[in-house]
Amino acid sequence: MDTMEKYYYFMDSITGVGFQSVQQLMQVFDTPREAYLATQEQLTRILGEKRARQWCNLREKMDLEQEYRDLQKKSINFYSYYSPDYPQKLKEISDPPLALYVKGSLPKRDSACMAVVGARRCSSYGREVARQIGTAFGMAGIPVVSGMAVGIDGIAQESALLAGGSSFGVLGCGVDICYPRQHESLYEKIQEKGGVLSSYKPGTMPKPELFPPRNRIISGLSDGVIVVEAGEKSGTLITVDMALEQGREIFCVPGRITDRLSSGCNRLIDLGAHMVLSVDQLLETLVGTCTLPMQKEKNLSPVDGIDKIDKSMTKREREVYKLLDIHPISGEQIFLQLSTESLYNWTFQEVVETLWQLICKGVAESVSTGLYMKKSSY
Repeated sequence: MDTMEKYYYFMDSITGVGFQSVQQLMQVFDTPREAYLATQEQLTRILGEKRARQWCNLREKMDLEQEYRDLQKKSINFYSYYSPDYPQKLKEISDPPLALYVKGSLPKRDSACMAVVGARRCSSYGREVARQIGTAFGMAGIPVVSGMAVGIDGIAQESALLAGGSSFGVLGCGVDICYPRQHESLYEKIQEKGGVLSSYKPGTMPKPELFPPRNRIISGLSDGVIVVEAGEKSGTLITVDMALEQGREIFCVPGRITDRLSSGCNRLIDLGAHMVLSVDQLLETLVGTCTLPMQKEKNLSPVDGIDKIDKSMTKREREVYKLLDIHPISGEQIFLQLSTESLYNWTFQEVVETLWQLICKGVAESVSTGLYMKKSSY
């Protein structure tokens, strides 16, 4: 680690001293070490009496060398705004974090990243679309940035990793704390093929007020933000607002006008956001907005994986499966479609029996009496 970085670590440890304050300090002092050793009188002229007093008190109490070494022992990398490895995209936003704490790695400087965000309590439609997008980005070598939350965030990130890609999770707590706890496996996988990031010091517990500020980092690290599901008053829209302020492109997945979770996305589309019509269309649009790496050879369709599961199905099972959707459909509707489209002479009982065979194979599910749908991976 850069020996000068430890002084920025010290500055980041003082409540109320952020990027703007440190910028002012560095206009007066030649090095962060000089600022660290400044007198209380010198600091008061720049930071005010209260912050200067905090600075001097902490300097007396903190074993800076030991604390900084402890970061290394915990496999936590520290990057100040002044580090050559600090992401250039973040330097360009109006309120960059003074420092980043990272388990794993940072995005490559020339990497075109995309944020995928959305509802925590998402629908089966949202889960499937997030899976498709994450898989497509993973196969194309486009890192997925998100907040590692339950729902759309985690699904997109997990899918990108499963497809051989990378992902970066920005937390609203210290990087040494896995939040949410049920994403412990994802937390570990992201560190292996990307990184877990935070602007908060290790040990900082998750609190509601810490999450909105971290959203500027999610959008700031990305070339664009894709919203899969969001209500009219969704917290996801905070990320969208910050992305717009940062000049990022916004992409929204449309939904039914009667679906509460689609109202925010549909509204954004009405206001001018790019509409996502398919994964292929999304990738084509992104080519015109940012530099993308060459897409890897596909060995599995990101749309529904039909090639993989076709081999385990009979011809009749395949016919029924292809009529299933990620929205529930009744057995009667499937029977009517087969009556007009199929070469087989189906009975309703045969339709129901075939549906249950698909359920036993794990590719379909019954969501209520008489209603069936494709089984999502999540």
